[in-house]
Amino acid sequence: MLSFVCLLAWGRPAAAQPAPSTPPQADAPPAEGADGAVAPPADGTAADVPVDPDEAAITEARRRYAQGSEFYRLARYGEAVAEFSEAYSLWPNPTILYALGQAYEGLSEVNRAIETYQRYLDAAPAGDLRREDAELRIEELRGLLAIVHVAVNVPANVFMDGELLGSAPGDFRLYTGRHTIEVRADGYESQTGTVTIAGGTERTLTFELQATPVAVVVEREPFRFPRPVFYAALGVTGASVVVWGALATTAAVRARDYNDTPGRTNFDRQEARDAASRSNVALGVAGGLAVTTLVIGLLTERHQAGAEDEDEPPPPMVTAAVTPLQGGAMVTARWTR
Repeated sequence: MLSFVCLLAWGRPAAAQPAPSTPPQADAPPAEGADGAVAPPADGTAADVPVDPDEAAITEARRRYAQGSEFYRLARYGEAVAEFSEAYSLWPNPTILYALGQAYEGLSEVNRAIETYQRYLDAAPAGDLRREDAELRIEELRGLLAIVHVAVNVPANVFMDGELLGSAPGDFRLYTGRHTIEVRADGYESQTGTVTIAGGTERTLTFELQATPVAVVVEREPFRFPRPVFYAALGVTGASVVVWGALATTAAVRARDYNDTPGRTNFDRQEARDAASRSNVALGVAGGLAVTTLVIGLLTERHQAGAEDEDEPPPPMVTAAVTPLQGGAMVTARWTR
């Protein structure tokens, strides 16, 4: 409670500061938190405010400091960190840094607590009685740290529990416990290792990163038939059509003779049927050859070698596909530029 009264008094010069009302006990950090952190004593020796924020910012900073103190009292250290951080951004008072360091201790974020206490020592005056306690806290917290040597075959970034630590190879101070260390480098596959460390110890982690396989894309020119192949297919198809026409004519003549001749025999009927069957087979072959010729024509090179004009735009690319179906086939074609 006395600490918050002092915080109110440091907002502006004494001549312009009205006498603060006595805040409730929950408005300041408790004398001792769940993690043993000691609240700043009300000695009135804190440094002057480095900047002169306006009255509205000071009022908002006090409100957030009081809210953070209440969160700290309830051991809700994450919310306390958020409130203290916002209060310090509005009003850079060293007392807020001291409280923020205590909140980081509650979260067991040792490195951040040490950094925040050090920032407090850099900002607070030499006569501040909290300096001695902050120095003791830093010394005790450093005893909880272990040194991890990260060795890697290429320059890489080191992440601890998903948070960036720095560059490797290098040494890192980690707090006691079990941690997941991940090493990442551009062009290499990342590697992950798990380490369990105790305070004051040293461990070495070695990583051998492997280069990321490069996908090789092979671009090929679209397949094209030479023009003689198309002409040959066209000739065979034409010949099959001629054969089918001859057989169809023969079948028609035999059928007419069979129908017009009195006294028909079974031999005449069978002969007419055979002629019709041969005509149907020839029709199927001619149809198949026609489809094949069409596909070959779609995939045939349009220009002869050496006859292309550099100024002439390339012809559209034609792709075709034949899908077998029951009793036939489906031909699809696509023109693209």
